[in-house]
Amino acid sequence: MRDSGGRVITLTGGEPTLHEDLPRMISKARELGLIVEIATNGLVCGQDDQYATRLKKSGLARAWLQFDTLDPETHRLMRGHDHIATKMKAAKNLIKSGIRLGFVVTVTRYNCHQLGEVIDYALSLVPGFQFIVFQVAAPGGRFLLPREAMVDKETS
Repeated sequence: MRDSGGRVITLTGGEPTLHEDLPRMISKARELGLIVEIATNGLVCGQDDQYATRLKKSGLARAWLQFDTLDPETHRLMRGHDHIATKMKAAKNLIKSGIRLGFVVTVTRYNCHQLGEVIDYALSLVPGFQFIVFQVAAPGGRFLLPREAMVDKETS
């Protein structure tokens, strides 16, 4: 990959932090000269205060944390559970470990009026917080939200 011009690898999933060899995979990618980042739901990093430090020591540069809302009911509607406190703890653990943090926010009709709150929370984490991406929800995989939850130009 590096020889063909690739410089960054993003480990996704499922959930990459559930793989027992993730730190070793990160170390190996770093040995190959790659910048390593993960896309995560943050649950492991929020439940284990030392896990983010372990990932940083392995060479992890950036984490993209799934973070759609600060409202527990909206989170339950979108994700089937309320892990907001765990995700907030993950954000703090990742930043504390020195990993650059970004949010990936999936936008639906359920949370589009709450995006300002997510941005305000992200800004409260600066300078450790550095990136935010908004993506419109699209059906696929395990995605189970009803069509009326979608935001698109035809229905907005």
